[in-house]
Amino acid sequence: MNIGIIDYGAGNVRSVAKLLDRLGVKNIISKAHEDLVSCDGLILPGVGAFGAAMKKLGESNLDLWLRDQVLINRQPILGICLGMQLFASQSDESPDVSGLSFIRAKVCRLDPGKETDNIGRPYYIPHIGWNSINWKKEAFLFTGVPNDSDFYFANSYHVVCESDADIVGISNYGDSSFVTAINHKNIFGVQFHPEKSQKFGRQVVKNFLGSLGMNNKC
Repeated sequence: MNIGIIDYGAGNVRSVAKLLDRLGVKNIISKAHEDLVSCDGLILPGVGAFGAAMKKLGESNLDLWLRDQVLINRQPILGICLGMQLFASQSDESPDVSGLSFIRAKVCRLDPGKETDNIGRPYYIPHIGWNSINWKKEAFLFTGVPNDSDFYFANSYHVVCESDADIVGISNYGDSSFVTAINHKNIFGVQFHPEKSQKFGRQVVKNFLGSLGMNNKC
């Protein structure tokens, strides 16, 4: 098994590679199509702004290449944090920039709905730190991960899916809930950082790797 980590200048690629190394999985960090095309699966990390990230993908023609690989050739892909948001068609953060449009969704700014919790702790934006996830439905991505497990987040925006069928996990922040994990056929995404989420983060990545042997092309 060989995993391609897409290096477009807007992601924590080294941290993801170290996690795969600990799992004993061969991986390559690259933005070259010829390096990535033969990989069994792809990981798209991401930090920063939606528009800037899409610009960087476009500079290497990775946006067009990824659409072919994921939507036509059905290569499995895992998006992490901003990487998952790039799967949507657009974002309020950069309203004039088109996303990869892997799923029917848009990206909106996170709104906790109130300033503090019931003991006076503020709800900050960006949302940084540990938060629990509730499973919307049974999903292969979270096999072996108990409901309400905690994962590490660092986000100001979140994905709003048109179809509930694509949503596999949600979290609460203040009075609002937001999508934290998606799966649509060969497309997987998590809003949290599995590489920073200890044993449950490692399990989610292991489950993605396990999905590479499944038929996600139907």
